[in-house]
Amino acid sequence: MLRSRATVLGRAVLLLACLVATDGCDSGRPLRALACARDQDCPSDRSHCAGLTGADQPAALPVCRPECSSAADCPAGFFCDGPDGTSEWHCGQCVEACQTAGCSEGFVCDPSGECRLTLCDDSGAPACPDGWRCDPAAATTNAVGVHSDPNDPTRIARGCARNPCGEENGAYCADLWRCDPEHSPNSSGCVPLPCADTGHCSSDATFICTPTNAGPRAAGSDPHGCVYRNCSEGPFLCTTDQVCEEGVCRALRCAERVCPTGTMCMEPSPGASQCVSVPTGAGGASSSGGAPNAAGSSARGGSSADGTWPPATGHCE
Repeated sequence: MLRSRATVLGRAVLLLACLVATDGCDSGRPLRALACARDQDCPSDRSHCAGLTGADQPAALPVCRPECSSAADCPAGFFCDGPDGTSEWHCGQCVEACQTAGCSEGFVCDPSGECRLTLCDDSGAPACPDGWRCDPAAATTNAVGVHSDPNDPTRIARGCARNPCGEENGAYCADLWRCDPEHSPNSSGCVPLPCADTGHCSSDATFICTPTNAGPRAAGSDPHGCVYRNCSEGPFLCTTDQVCEEGVCRALRCAERVCPTGTMCMEPSPGASQCVSVPTGAGGASSSGGAPNAAGSSARGGSSADGTWPPATGHCE
């Protein structure tokens, strides 16, 4: 049971480390190709939609070439990692066993050759590092408002908590936070500074300290008292298929959209529009959803054979 719990935590820690690392986790494992029509269609770790201006070349993505399906396929001192269906990529690779390769901080070497995360209160677990203590309850808020280093997610996942700010080797409060353990609800001892005092939010692109309009906005606020911006305060919150109207992003109507030659604008539902391909022999199309005409319309965006717009002609990288 303990091993199962620690294994799950270990996978969670590795995923978190990949997300916070500045250069990602490049272990040769292939990324799944994601089709896109614009940068907004891509996830944060692959935010650029490539291949829109010419022939797409997703072959640049790594190709999975499995080395093994079990430990029997690997040389002595190696085990087969990834073929058991627990990984997204399902591509077995021979990995050096921890008996010779060693393990990272907080992990112990399992007889199978894999490194296993150990909770700090497990029997035989390594001690928390200097400046940290084994306190799983405090660990849940230990990362709030602090400057962290790459080892912090692993330590916190083990149940280790850094000493509060102000103590020896204690937490170091991040920008827009100050050290005040007596009044902090977080085990780090850091408290947020009000945006009214600093003029800044946790993300000035996403939040605003003093709203400039009465339009609707997402519920909630950041620790500094800032509220979410609406599109009247953040011009890039709407997509290219939308326009901001009184703080709300709404879909372009056919009267506002200009479709490429060979397509026509249709409104499949009230207030929504899209450019769709004109059937062969139908000629061009007007941009307002009217009858097709010979002149067609000027280019904005694109269309695909199945009528979706814009077409997913690129890939995220």
